[in-house]
Amino acid sequence: PLPDDPAEYDGRLANAGGIDLFLLASGGNDGHVAFNPPGSARNSRTRIIPLPEAMRRDNLASFPVFGTLENVPHHAVSSGIATIADSHEAIMLAWGSGKRETVARMRAASGYERDWPATLIHEVGRGEIVVDEAAAG
Repeated sequence: PLPDDPAEYDGRLANAGGIDLFLLASGGNDGHVAFNPPGSARNSRTRIIPLPEAMRRDNLASFPVFGTLENVPHHAVSSGIATIADSHEAIMLAWGSGKRETVARMRAASGYERDWPATLIHEVGRGEIVVDEAAAG
């Protein structure tokens, strides 16, 4: 996506026939997915999102190459909830005991819940949740 015109990306996706497979992971502390924080609208599309400190800390843990929190970006270009939900298929991966809450929330949900964005997996044409034993609880 272009940082100065992120919506253009959704047009390119539509022209290409959509996303065949979206591989997802969720933040264990708040259920964010693809940088979409709690409160993200179901109809959100590709956009620039400010990253809260907790999400930046998660990214530092995932990508230690940043070295320090000061080096982790404060904003991200992200596919929105609707952009992801329009995928033909999506797989949500959850590994480790730190993902137990997100797995429980996804299992309990029947559709998208704004307070836990990972629940968007239920909005995809064909969604699958893949977890390890630690995340399953």
